[in-house]
Amino acid sequence: MATPVSADLRRRGALIRRLLRYREMLPGSLVFTRTRCGKARCRCAQGGPLHPVCQLVARVDGRTRTIYIPEDLIPWVQERFRQHQAFLADAALIGRINLELLAAKKARRRDPAATCKGR
Repeated sequence: MATPVSADLRRRGALIRRLLRYREMLPGSLVFTRTRCGKARCRCAQGGPLHPVCQLVARVDGRTRTIYIPEDLIPWVQERFRQHQAFLADAALIGRINLELLAAKKARRRDPAATCKGR
C-alpha cells in the first residue's frame, strides 16, 4: 500500500511534468480600452468615437511595459494569458504539496520509533 508521502510525490511529479504545457504562457494583464490613433484627419481626432485596442500590461525587468496586441492576435494572447493563470494555480498546488511533505518529514524526525536506537 502506498504511503501518503509517496502519493504526494507522485502527484507533485505529475504536476511538474504538466508544467511543460505552459512554455508559451504570457504573464500580465489584458486591457481592453479605447484610444486615438494619432492621424490628424481621423474621426477620433475630430471628437468622434475612439478606436478599441487591446494591450498586454506586464512587468519586465522591474518596469511596467504595455504591448499593443493586433486584433488578429487577441485570441492567441488570451490563450497564453489563460495558460499563465493555470500555471500559477499549479505552482501554488506544488507549493502546498511541498509544505505537506515537509510537515511529514518533521513528524518522522520526532517519532521515537523512527530514530536509530544507537544514538
